Amino acid sequence: MRFELVLLAGLLAACTTPGQVEPLDDDGFTAKSKTADSSVGVNDKGQAVLKSEKDAGVELQSQQMANYSLRERLGLEMQDMQRCHEELLGLNGGGAAEAAPDIDVPDDVGPDEKIGLNEGGELKVQRTELFTERLEAERKRGKKLDQLLKQAKKLNDKCQSELRVAKKK
Repeated sequence: MRFELVLLAGLLAACTTPGQVEPLDDDGFTAKSKTADSSVGVNDKGQAVLKSEKDAGVELQSQQMANYSLRERLGLEMQDMQRCHEELLGLNGGGAAEAAPDIDVPDDVGPDEKIGLNEGGELKVQRTELFTERLEAERKRGKKLDQLLKQAKKLNDKCQSELRVAKKK
């Protein structure tokens, strides 16, 4: 009985270890045809299923590139908004327009770092993090950047509208 409890606890710990790599299960999937990036088939419940697999490194790199693009677009939008607010303040004599709002851009996610000597005796900085945590953090960051970009665009559009009205006066 005690051995069974220890074995069960060990199995539960193995199932819940963050970043644990497990074999991919095919769930009784039988491929019937292919698309450009996935397979179309039937699972063991008789349901039509799209199944795709992507290299894990490619998945993370794709998310990081998308986040970089969002960050660049957000930066440009914020610069346009700042210029608009400055011009609007100039047209209104510095008093009637509200200041450009501050938008808090999320920081990059940082891994654990160690400094030490490698096998060749060279001083190196080693960074280690769980892949699943990094991918999840990058996806959350992408969603946040997308929300901020929409907010900045909306505020910039409002400013541009106010600027057009102020120029007509």
